Amino acid sequence: MDNALASLGLAQHYTTNQIIGNLLLSIFIGIAIAWIYKRTHQGVSYSQSFVVSLVLMTITTAAAIMVIGNNLTRAFGLIGAFSVVRFRTAIKDTRDISFVFFSLVEGLASGTGSYQIAFLSLFMFTAVVYFLSRSQFGKYSPYEFLLCFHSPVKSKAENTYLKLFDKYISEYLLISFRSATKSTDIESAYSIKLKNPNEYDTLIQELKKLGLTHIEMLSSQSDIDY
Repeated sequence: MDNALASLGLAQHYTTNQIIGNLLLSIFIGIAIAWIYKRTHQGVSYSQSFVVSLVLMTITTAAAIMVIGNNLTRAFGLIGAFSVVRFRTAIKDTRDISFVFFSLVEGLASGTGSYQIAFLSLFMFTAVVYFLSRSQFGKYSPYEFLLCFHSPVKSKAENTYLKLFDKYISEYLLISFRSATKSTDIESAYSIKLKNPNEYDTLIQELKKLGLTHIEMLSSQSDIDY
């Protein structure tokens, strides 16, 4: 079997057992990476197909590096083949890029038989991802909510709701102030921090009594595009 593969130039540096072992390792590591991603994912951009792709990417990379081996011609041939494929899927979460690259690196480690590097890097990557996820590292949220509402142009509601802000809100920042779909309304958006986080329902009811409409209060604990 090994001689037949070697004669075709497909297994120049790997035996059948090594090929199977490297692929099984890439499958295990790919599933581990996907599980870590699923356990630590935050936000609304979760995609099952992306999780599956992490596993398949690791296996594909391991197989590709074994095909290339030390052959420079195969390396350029593989690059040429990949350049024909046009990838149009946009990665919404920048954190996902690190998982993509790590899957590629682990696939390379598995395909070259660098088992120690593969396992140690997987352990360190898992530990760092869990630490950053649980500790909310890098999180900066001086404001708790994004408050949006419409107010009539001719009304004097601004002075009224600003007084209401002083009652319920400890900090606020005007994000946008523009004409709404109706020419008679103004759409306002504020980043706010409540004095009592449990009073958001009360604040909304008080704003409705002032004649404000389309009131929405969104949590700003995650990333928000203004």
